[in-house]
Amino acid sequence: MESKKTRVRQTFPMSKIENQRTRSVEFSNRRSSLYIMASELIDLCNVDIGIVLFSPTNKPFSFFHPTTEAVTERFFNPNSQLSENTCLDADQAQNKVNQLNNHLNAMGKRLEHVEEIEYAQTLV
Repeated sequence: MESKKTRVRQTFPMSKIENQRTRSVEFSNRRSSLYIMASELIDLCNVDIGIVLFSPTNKPFSFFHPTTEAVTERFFNPNSQLSENTCLDADQAQNKVNQLNNHLNAMGKRLEHVEEIEYAQTLV
């Protein structure tokens, strides 16, 4: 007997989604996924990246790393050196990201510690 494929494993033909609400929901989901993939690409490959999207309602969304100026300057002049201000802005942005990542890791460790304490109290 052939097992039924789950919805995740099925392939669907690429076509425009006609239902406006479904299209907006799908856009939001894929936009979030795209930002996550871009962040992973930045972490793994140490690249500069810029993404500009327009929603079905023509609302603009953007994602740039390290800064908009650094990415556009590098796009238009790939062989040129970045200006001192742009380098400082990029360094400040990277430092802020590093600080937030460190804070997130610290909060995760605190949460694990609290969960361990709560679990130990349930055993008593």
